[in-house]
Amino acid sequence: MHEPAGPPAPVDRADIEPAQSGVQRDETPDQRPESATQTPTDGEGTTTATTGAESRPIPPPEPGEGWGNIPTYLAIFGFVVLMYTLLRAYRRSAARREDRGTPREQIQGVREDAAKRGRASVDFAAAETLDMIERLSAQLDNKASRLEMLLAEADRRIDELHGLRRAAPPASHPTRDVADRAEREAPGEGADPVRSRVYEMADRGVGADEIARAVQRPRGQVDLMLALRRV
Repeated sequence: MHEPAGPPAPVDRADIEPAQSGVQRDETPDQRPESATQTPTDGEGTTTATTGAESRPIPPPEPGEGWGNIPTYLAIFGFVVLMYTLLRAYRRSAARREDRGTPREQIQGVREDAAKRGRASVDFAAAETLDMIERLSAQLDNKASRLEMLLAEADRRIDELHGLRRAAPPASHPTRDVADRAEREAPGEGADPVRSRVYEMADRGVGADEIARAVQRPRGQVDLMLALRRV
């Protein structure tokens, strides 16, 4: 069973008045100037415009208009920045090249620097060599002075021994003097082992330099020992 229909809904008078006013505008189009108003977009996102009694949809913006040009603007901006960077780098490079001069001037500068370093090395080596020569000369002078002193001392002692020998009375028994000398020269219990070795090597015909190196004594001392032995 169906329920009985209720009373009809009341008609709003406000809904009827706009329709009547629209009919009046259609009947008298010349009495009011045409005006265009925009209404909010409908459900499909299309904007409608009313011109007089007509209303037509406004199409959406085409691609490439408005926000669609942002990639193009960004590309142009990037190109400008790149060109500015390259130009600035080129100017800096040109300034550095001007400061360094032409390639020929750079090569000449390198050669001059190498020549200066070479001269400095040669001067340093020469100075070191001269210093070493001076040190060796000083050492040789010291050794020569010491040797001269030892030789002078040996000569003095020899002269003293000769004087004592001349002042001594003549020996009545020459054989006794020879025996005493042999006894003095022969190594005994209290004899100096270095002197004995010097005498032994001298008897074998070894030179004074080799004897001095063998006994680790100065050459002057070895000469003195040999000179005293000959007295």
